[in-house]
This record gives sequence, C-alpha cells and structure tokens, in this order.
Amino acid sequence: MVIDLCLPEIGEGVTEADVASLLVKVGDIVEEGQTLIELETNKATVDFPSEVSGVVKDILVKEGQTVSIGAVLIKIEESGASENPDNSKEESDSLNTPDVSEVASSGGEKDLLLPEIGEGVTSAEIARILVQEGDSIDKDQLLMEIETQKATVDFPADCSGIIQKILVKEGDSVSIGDKLLVVQEKSGSSKKDIATSVKDAKVEKTEAAINPSFQRSRNTGVKADPSRRIPASPSLRRRARVLDIDLYDVPGTGPGGRITIEDFDRFLLAQNSSDSSLKAPSLPDFSQWGKITEEPYKSLRKKTAEHVSMSARLIPHVTQFDEADVTELELLRKEKGQEIKKKGGKLTPIVLLLKAVAHALKKFPQFATSLDEKKGKIVYKDYCHIGIAVDTPKGLMVPVIQDVDKKSLEELALELVDIGERARLGKIKLSELQGGVFTISSLGHLGGTYFTPIINYPEVAILGVSRQEYKPVVRQGEIVSRLILPYALSYDHRVIDGVAAVKFTRELAEYLQTNGPFSSLN
Repeated sequence: MVIDLCLPEIGEGVTEADVASLLVKVGDIVEEGQTLIELETNKATVDFPSEVSGVVKDILVKEGQTVSIGAVLIKIEESGASENPDNSKEESDSLNTPDVSEVASSGGEKDLLLPEIGEGVTSAEIARILVQEGDSIDKDQLLMEIETQKATVDFPADCSGIIQKILVKEGDSVSIGDKLLVVQEKSGSSKKDIATSVKDAKVEKTEAAINPSFQRSRNTGVKADPSRRIPASPSLRRRARVLDIDLYDVPGTGPGGRITIEDFDRFLLAQNSSDSSLKAPSLPDFSQWGKITEEPYKSLRKKTAEHVSMSARLIPHVTQFDEADVTELELLRKEKGQEIKKKGGKLTPIVLLLKAVAHALKKFPQFATSLDEKKGKIVYKDYCHIGIAVDTPKGLMVPVIQDVDKKSLEELALELVDIGERARLGKIKLSELQGGVFTISSLGHLGGTYFTPIINYPEVAILGVSRQEYKPVVRQGEIVSRLILPYALSYDHRVIDGVAAVKFTRELAEYLQTNGPFSSLN
C-alpha cells in the first residue's frame, strides 16, 4: 500500500512551511520515525519523520519550496502491507524488499541543486555552462561557473554519471536550492549486490520533531487559508526578517503568487522613498530620439545596487568632512616604498590609511560595531578586519584585509596587491569578502575633492578618500605649499554621534600628520 505523508499541523498560527533539506531520495528504504525532511517555519526548524516503514516511491516537493498544511510531501510504499490478506509470505516479502530493477532505476537519477555558497548570498547568475546534455562526467568535475554579488564560484558535480538534462541557461538568475541539472548516476553495483544491500539495509531512527505538537498523519485534506499563504523561499524569508519587511505586503508574480527574488528586490527599492507608494515610472522609448544600445544589468552590479539601496534606506547617514597634512608622510612613503617594491609590494596611500584607521578604531571602538535592532543590542567586534572597495570589470567588490592592527606596512602592501588583483580577475574567495568591521573607499587615483560614501551594511561607518594635492595654507603666519589629503567619514547616526565622528577624523589626521603609520614598519 502506498501511503501519502502530508504536512500536519505544526504549531499554533502556522499555516505553511518551507522545505529546508530533503534527507532521502526516491528508492530509499526508510523506517518509522526516520527523519525525511527538515522544514522551516517562521518560528523554528522542525523534523518531518516517516510514520511508516517502507520504500520512498515519490517525492513531491523540492528544497526551497513552500508547502501548506495538509499538502502531500512524500509517498511511501509501506513494508508488510498487503491489499490481499491471503497473500503468501513470498508476496509479503516482495513488499518489504523492493524490486531490484526498480531500486536501480528510480534511485539512479539525481538532481543537482544550487547549494548555500556564502554568507548573505541568496541568488546567483549562471555565467558559463561547461557541459552538454549526454556528456559523461566524473565526481568533482566543474559543470558551471556561477556569479554571485560577491564573486564568481565554481559548481562541481557531486557524483559521476551522465548529464540527462540541463534546466538553466547562461544568464539565468537562480535561487539557493533551485535545480540546475539532472544526472543519471553511474552505478558500479550489480543487481545481486543491490539486492543484498536492500535486503540487509537498516536505518537508525532519528529524534522526534522539535515541536511536540507536530503529529504525523496521513492525508487529511486540511489546507491553509489561501488568503494567508505567502509562498516564498526560506532565503527570502530570512532577508525579510532581517529587514523587518512583512511579506504580506510584497506582491508575488511567480506561479501561484510565489514571491520571487525580483519581486522582493522591486519592493525593497520602492521602499527607499519615504512614500512607499512611489514607484519608478516606466521609461520612455529612447530610440524615438536616436540610436540606443542596451546591455544586461549584471548580477554583481544589480546586487551592489540592492545592497547600497538597502543601506541608504535603513541607516540614517551623516557625513563628516576633514583633511590631513601629509607632506612629510608622503616623503617617507616614497622613500620606504622602494624597499617594499623590491619585495613585490606597493606602498600606496591606502596602505598607510589602513594603519591609520586601525589605530583610530582602537581608540573609538564604536566605529567597528553593528546594530542589532531585533535584539536591541550594539555588537562590538574585538578584531580589526578592514574592507577595501575595489573597482572590477564586473562591478564593485570589497575584499577584506584581516587583522590590520597586527600586520606591518610591508605585509599589508604585499597583501593588498595580491587581493586587489584577484578581485579584479574574479578569482577571489567568498571568505575574503566577509567579516569586515569598517570599509575604506578611495577615489584618490581618479581625482575629485570630497564625496559621501554609503555605509557597507551591517557596518556603521565608512571612510571615503579623495585625491591628495598641494594647496596654499597658513603655517606660523606664512603661506606655504602643503600636501593635503581630503577624506569624508559617513556614519550611522543611530550608533555614533557627531562629537565622536569629529574626534575620529581628527585622530586620523593627527596620526597621519605625525607619521604614525611608519612606527610599525619592520
């Protein structure tokens, strides 16, 4: 007998859940009480165990899918069950042990899904597809190159087999948990081996669900009120909770009203205005006035726009402008820079600013915090990892230099050359783009005087540096030419007040003007 395992009532007020992880596949033998699926509600992650022993006949959901109370999730062919009570023992045994050919065929096809690929990464763009349908592949073979908002990452095969179907194309935007390819797995086992393993298979029972009221039942026909259903992926729900956005307010354009990444992005951008009802109007047809060209709005550029829009909307920005006299510092930089250049490094003004910022952060630790509004706490970070904004052909990236306060100028100069180059080539690791407590953005190599940088959320401050140039200034009653470095500090006014900001920028100036960075050269 085939049993429908449905999503039961799992808590007061809970009408649906997201499929976080599928722990079995079609053809697997399961025992009563074994966890089949991990489900995520708006309150907790709970287990979905099997209420019977048997063989998985069909899985009707996929990871990331939203399901309502009463929906059928899995079909199980129950062991020991028989429609005819007079069946022989041999027939009964055939129900307990599935047909070998059935196990071999139903268990051989595998879906390859987009996994979790980094902190805060909820979607990605298919940059390159490196295989074709019908290709034979080996485990760990590179199948695709995937571009996130932070870097380009590889997507390898987790099994050997034949590519049955490719479900995406280059340029497609995909979410975490989406199915990318279907592979027919290679099997080195004979039917006899498979039969033996099936007969002897034993599966340990897992713990019961977290929620004691999570009672397992067969299909009761209970369905959620459609007016309350909010179909969205777990990653979107997490983003909505972080941003304190009610998904009931977000219109969904996907199948069945499902909220897509694009739906959420549009809603988020619309919230940037103080009047949330204001939306960007449709653009006119520019070709009526002359020739135009168009290019795709690439994933990295799009995600950068989303991130800075979110930061500008969430954080009350204030910018403090200041400048430092770096005349003597520049002379020392050029002198000491020759020694570092011989070792492959480059002693740029940014290297000196890294040391200056690390010094100021020690004196004013509130500039290296994050505000957790949900918990009502300010998080202080006892490490000094500083991000450097880097312009790349694909858009802006912010690689992070770790433990700046513990490194010499030579170490920083060498590391900055390496990490900057790899960022521009798209070869940087995701881990190198995470964990920053403060960011420096420099336009000094291009020119300009001042600009107001947008804070790199969830940080609370960012330093924008412009081009240093010689200016006439008054020193001891005389007009002299001095090299002046202009910079601007944007800060989160919820955490930092104006007095602290002025003290911070003045500390930077004092440190630079007294050649502070060179006290650590070794």
